[in-house]
Amino acid sequence: MSIYYYLKAYFEEGQRNITVNLSELGENLLSDIGKPMSHDVIKRGINDLVKLNIIYKNNQLRPGQVNEYEVRLPSEIPEVIDMINADKNISIEKKNEDLEDFYTNPEKRIKIFERDNKKCFYCLCELQNNTFYLDHIFPRAKGGENYKFNLITACKTCNSKKSDKDAETFLLDSYRGGLLTQEEFMNQKVTLKNLTEKYKECKSIGI
Repeated sequence: MSIYYYLKAYFEEGQRNITVNLSELGENLLSDIGKPMSHDVIKRGINDLVKLNIIYKNNQLRPGQVNEYEVRLPSEIPEVIDMINADKNISIEKKNEDLEDFYTNPEKRIKIFERDNKKCFYCLCELQNNTFYLDHIFPRAKGGENYKFNLITACKTCNSKKSDKDAETFLLDSYRGGLLTQEEFMNQKVTLKNLTEKYKECKSIGI
């Protein structure tokens, strides 16, 4: 990479083709021990860059002529393009998963339960795999979706009491009722805000 960026330094504005003596590169690049890199090391490094299609060498030059290279931009390097496309696919898959039904799917329900540390979001009591409920931050009756960021774990009591109340208001009721400490309430409030923001993003994509 150091060789690649050093080659880029030879660019004149708007010019991609450069001519350079490999011996000059060796004089200006230092090894790990602080000495100029040898000609053999530089040559191997340049050849590797050519093999990786990071730079292109002009092989039409006559013997004795200075080496001529064309440096490829990152967006033109096959390996970089593959990484960009792979990253896009991961992002698309993640967004698609965010829009799936996490309320009715048993396996996905467990993911919400585990995300919430197997505790009721409103009172923080510990729950078991067969005793938890999922509550909608934005109620279904008011257009809320079954997306994972609109769901939080609840115990039977809190789930029944909350009904269609606003999640933040009910969380405040839990705090005022002595079910949460001030620190716990503030932490849950921040978590609720983050989930709400992510849900709104998903909602805009889903629409």
